[in-house]
Amino acid sequence: MTGFYLIVLCYNLGYNDFRTMLKTFKNILKEHNVQKQSVVAAVSGGADSLCLLLMLNQVKKELDLHITCTHFNHNLRGTESKQDQIFVNELCQKFNIDFITIDWQQPKSSEDECRKARYDFLYQVAKQQNQAIVMTGHTQSDLAETFLLNLARGSGAQGLCSLNILSPMLQAKEITLLRPLLKFSAQDTRAYCVAQGIEARYDSSNNNLAYKRNLIRQQILPLLKDINPRVEEAIAQSAAIIHGHNSCIRQQAQKMADKLFNEKNSSYLEIAKEAFLSLPVPIAKEVAREALKRLLGSLKDIESKHIDLIIEATAKKNGSALSLPQNWQMLVSYDKFIFCLQKDDPPPLQATTIGMGEQVLFGQYVFTLQKTEQVPLKLDINHDIFWLENGQRLSIRPPHEGDRLLITTGSKKVSDILGEAKIERRQRMLIPLVTQDDIPLWLCGIQKSYKKYKKHNGQMAILSLAPKNN
Repeated sequence: MTGFYLIVLCYNLGYNDFRTMLKTFKNILKEHNVQKQSVVAAVSGGADSLCLLLMLNQVKKELDLHITCTHFNHNLRGTESKQDQIFVNELCQKFNIDFITIDWQQPKSSEDECRKARYDFLYQVAKQQNQAIVMTGHTQSDLAETFLLNLARGSGAQGLCSLNILSPMLQAKEITLLRPLLKFSAQDTRAYCVAQGIEARYDSSNNNLAYKRNLIRQQILPLLKDINPRVEEAIAQSAAIIHGHNSCIRQQAQKMADKLFNEKNSSYLEIAKEAFLSLPVPIAKEVAREALKRLLGSLKDIESKHIDLIIEATAKKNGSALSLPQNWQMLVSYDKFIFCLQKDDPPPLQATTIGMGEQVLFGQYVFTLQKTEQVPLKLDINHDIFWLENGQRLSIRPPHEGDRLLITTGSKKVSDILGEAKIERRQRMLIPLVTQDDIPLWLCGIQKSYKKYKKHNGQMAILSLAPKNN
């Protein structure tokens, strides 16, 4: 009965016997040049990772591999977790394979924290083994589950094809992560273990439907198999197609990102506006994704909706802002899009006054008002002439709504002048405006009033500004 069951399993998935599975596995290793080197295998004791260990043990001599088996004990299931650890250790002793394990004492950690800890552990072991290749027991079934999970989350093309046979480790790109069982289903790996006469460990937490992956595995995929019994294979094929298309787009986007990005520091990145708007939407989305990846370090909290919002924001008016995960934001400027950390708006500067012979500080500028007998031949944008009656003072304040400056054809809104000068909205309140008798006369460093009225019995004075020395 057992033999009949195993033959049915293989037949359903296209394998004539388990020797074909092993041959396929061995060819995958050869295709990726996994010969005469060290391999770090992540083994939990479940059927998938156990199948990986069994296959590695069977090809290690032919391919001249040095295998190190790792086991990460989360200590989430008490005695059951300890028994998993003992089980894997005893197998390694039987196969004469090096065994490294760790007992983690963080029982209240999230799934993401557990996963990060596991991969950090694998990275450390691989580093000790002179940059060994890391292998995990992910199968075609895991790929299908990940595809559906990310599809439900709306994570986009990148998430739909995130589980690839070969990829660099996030912890260090020079260490390769290989998933050689992606051509096999979970049904295959269970059957292979049985055929080898070894019963895999079972993780009782797989019954907990509070974990979304378990929900997909136990309820969603069985329903899809009613439509297509080989749905996992179909999803894997779709993921491969998406991966191919996405890889082409990402390569083009990477080239464009290197041209368009101006990275001031680790928390500030600019993208040239005109060039970005000229990109086809799929490439523009990948460029935006690359910008967030560089700033955030990963795309863990980024979904397709965030990328879509970025594309929508590019059409908004200057000064617009878009909030993004982890306290980041996108700002729309005149000639660029800015990605930076969200900060509180700068506090409004308090108006001040200045009299003859005085020096005052306003924001980042120092103003000096001095008596003069004649107008200088050259009067640059940082100096201006005023006529003051005895004891009269000039006011220096931020621009107000409705302020206007005289121009040759009448008057013009100060807000329009600042817009044409491409001053960011949040920075406009830091620009000094000099007034006399409540009449705006000098938008400092940008534009002066076309004409001023000479006071009777007035004294001519020159007002100059200079950057404050920090």
